[in-house]
Amino acid sequence: MPDKKDKQQDKTNLMKFEQESKVLEKDQTNLDLMVSNIQEELFKLAADMHNSTFLIGSKLLDVQRNKLYREWGYEKFSEWLLEFCKEAKIQKTKLWDSKKIVTMLEDTSTPFSEVSNTNIKGLYQIARIHKKTNDDKQVKQLIEKLNNKEITVPKLKDLAKEIIKPTETKVTPEPTEDSRNNNKRTWGIKAYHRFFISLFPLACVIFYITEAF
Repeated sequence: MPDKKDKQQDKTNLMKFEQESKVLEKDQTNLDLMVSNIQEELFKLAADMHNSTFLIGSKLLDVQRNKLYREWGYEKFSEWLLEFCKEAKIQKTKLWDSKKIVTMLEDTSTPFSEVSNTNIKGLYQIARIHKKTNDDKQVKQLIEKLNNKEITVPKLKDLAKEIIKPTETKVTPEPTEDSRNNNKRTWGIKAYHRFFISLFPLACVIFYITEAF
């Protein structure tokens, strides 16, 4: 039979387990509340996308990094985002752009306050450039130029295109008249060659018969 000491230990363990369970329940409740609040905030921010680029980009990164979309029943971030765009009636590209901009600002340790009045379209082009080059110093310089109106959005777009060159597809050139004639001559030679090869067995038979007689 268990002694008094064992019973006391069991009671202590039970109390500890109950306390831990309450903590876990509280944490889960807090998580559910946080997840619910984030989704509500995202809908509000999406309704005022023009003035909420940085905030919505930050929230989207939180959803992606902490895999909060799983709490809403989705396996992939992209699946949740697509559904969110439908419900919020917003273009998916705008949300992706905001996320790219915030990612660049975080990677370069650039406070939102430094770009609060910066052209969003220009920031997106700078984000594209940074994703390719990972040059933090260049980003700082381009943001400064953009803020000082020393560089325009079209110029940034051209710079991004120059840095992010698309994969060149090989184009098969149109055959010239000479190449067509060469192809015809080659085909004719090959045809004659195959014809004479096909006659070789017959010639052997005829030669054998002639020799026999």
